[in-house]
Formats: sequence, C-alpha cells, structure tokens
Amino acid sequence: MTSVQIKKAAAAVMLCTAIVLAVVSCKKDNFDIPSPGANIDPAGVHATMTIKQFKQAYCVPNMNSYLPVMLTDSVIISGIVNADDRSGNFYKIISLQDSTGGIQIKVGSSYLYQDYPIGRRIFIKTKGLLFFNYTGTFELGGYIDTTTSTFPNVGAIVIDKAADHIIKGQWGLDIPVVHKTTAQLTFNTDNINEQSTLIQLDDMEFGRFDTTQTYADAVTKASVDRTVYDCSNYGVTVRSSGYANFASLKPNKGHGSIRGVYTYYSVHNVPQLILRDTSDIMFTNAPRCH
Repeated sequence: MTSVQIKKAAAAVMLCTAIVLAVVSCKKDNFDIPSPGANIDPAGVHATMTIKQFKQAYCVPNMNSYLPVMLTDSVIISGIVNADDRSGNFYKIISLQDSTGGIQIKVGSSYLYQDYPIGRRIFIKTKGLLFFNYTGTFELGGYIDTTTSTFPNVGAIVIDKAADHIIKGQWGLDIPVVHKTTAQLTFNTDNINEQSTLIQLDDMEFGRFDTTQTYADAVTKASVDRTVYDCSNYGVTVRSSGYANFASLKPNKGHGSIRGVYTYYSVHNVPQLILRDTSDIMFTNAPRCH
C-alpha cells in the first residue's frame, strides 16, 4: 500500500470514528433530557372536595388545636399553584387555589418550582398529612415539628414522600386574580377561605419611608413588613423574606397595582400580601397620592 493510500485509509477511519462518536454523543444527550410528558391531568384522579369544603370539614374544627392534626380520611383536593419558591420569598411552600379558596402545603425541598411551577394544577392526597393553623394561615405538612420554635409546628413533607401525596397535572394554566380594595381586604375578606389566594389591589403606593428602605434584610435574612397605601390612606402589609432574591432592593416609588398571595396573621388581626417576585408590583409613574 502506497503512502497516499495509507493516508486516505487513516482519514477514512478517523472520519468514521468521528461520525460514530457524534451519533453516540447525540443519543446520550437526548437520553439525558427528561421528557415533560403530555400536558394533561392524570387519568382517574380528581378532587373529592373543594378546598373550601375541605377546610370546613377538617381545618375549621381543628383550627384552635395546639398540635398539628393528622388527617385520616381519603380526601383529594386540587388547585392551581399560585406561588412557588423561584424568587425565594416562599420557602419550601407550595401555595395553591381553586375557585373556592386556597391553602399551603410544606415540602422539604428547594427548587420546588421545577416540578410545581406557578400555573400547574396539582392534586393533593391528604390522608396521612397533618393540618396546622400557623398564626392564622392554614398549612398541610408531613410531621409534628417541635424543634423550630417555642411551640409545635407542622414539618414539611419529606421530598421522597412528596409524590405519594402530590400528583402533578396540567401546566400553563391561568390563575384567577381577585381584585379588592384595601378596605375590603381589611374588613370584609373571608380570612378562612380566601387566604392563600392571589389578590390584586389597585391605586396603591408604598409609604414614602418604606421606599427608602429595602424589602427585607438580606444580611441577617430577617423578614420585614412594608406597607402599601391607597389614596384614602388605608394600608396593607407586604411581608418579604430576607432570603428573597429581591430582599436588598428598595420598593418602587410609583403608583399602581400590586398582586400577592393573601395570608392572615391572626395574632394582630393583620391581612398580609406575600409577593411572588417584583413583577407583582405593577407601578407606573402616575402621580402619587401622598
């Protein structure tokens, strides 16, 4: 075989090797990418109670219990995720709502938004979970936690057990937003059934002092309350976590609409809004009231 033939043969071998490697690499890359599956609800799974019915049957009778209460009936509730942990303002919590109300469920994992993003319908098998009234806001969890505070709390569902209780459904769904005035939110809101639902207030602005401060304490990670006011000077608390990715930012100085998940702090009879992220602040350069 001449030197020219040898060079041609070697080149052919190298080309074939490259093609094989490329094919193998492509197959491996495709194999590693998880398929999201069909965008449908799971067959044969449906809610047996609305969230409001569930609360009235199980939560309200036990809302004054000092310990989380075990749920033993085979009940399924369903709702659309209205807040996740992408921004860090919700931590190990999924908030969901249906047309009758909302509730929160604690799951012991970060990056919950990857499996349970805003706009995804989920089904909750409540049997074996625990209910707890955490200073006015109803939560579901996996165990009784006596280590995090001076009184018992409900601990998060262990992530390995999450799939036993949380069934993923269709995603990309719209979340109904209830428009309220500050007076309605303060005095005429159903604190039991409307909590953990998405609320919008219009014609609002942060107090002038609050616009000189940050949303929360990003150094110590402490949560902080700021206040939004309407033109009649009615105020609503906006609570933000020091772990939120916007904790070090200052509230918008403008005027407009604000959205958030409504929670209730029963100790001081205070309605609160929890931002999903700063896109919930829909302020413009419209003239301020104060």
